[in-house]
Amino acid sequence: IVALAGPGAQAAHGGAVDVFEGVAEIRGLLKLAADVCRRELVVLRPGHDDEELLDELFESCAGALDCGVESRFVLPHRCRADFAARARVKRLLDYGAQIRTVSLVPQAAAVFDRELAIILNLPADGGRPTARRVREADVAGFLVDMVDQLWDGAAAFTCDEPGYPDEVADD
Repeated sequence: IVALAGPGAQAAHGGAVDVFEGVAEIRGLLKLAADVCRRELVVLRPGHDDEELLDELFESCAGALDCGVESRFVLPHRCRADFAARARVKRLLDYGAQIRTVSLVPQAAAVFDRELAIILNLPADGGRPTARRVREADVAGFLVDMVDQLWDGAAAFTCDEPGYPDEVADD
């Protein structure tokens, strides 16, 4: 960063991005972040070949929901048609989470209190999952702003309406 900023510039703080590998490390990272989250949790949960693993990882965020943290989840439309996905969404709704769906969720990520972002990478080839912990409030805020853009165009999810409402079918 100093080289890019010019001579005499100082980085605000070093090591703002850390890499974690493996399911156990990522699950622990998400759990710790959720346990200290007090104001807002935002989750991007894409469709993925390994749905169970993604759900297992995001299940670690339940601590924030237990504490009444305002939580928003953006999911793909296709979860509306899957019985198991609808059951998981119903649990989130029962905890007070707000859920909306869009045609495509680009990346798996969670942002805690607009200060900490965790971006997940689950390789399609069955490779080892990784996560990037970003401890830079400006980057985390940027991700929340991007989620807000998706949120505004997303369709609200309720368990009262099975299948696809008109607005989702049109999408």
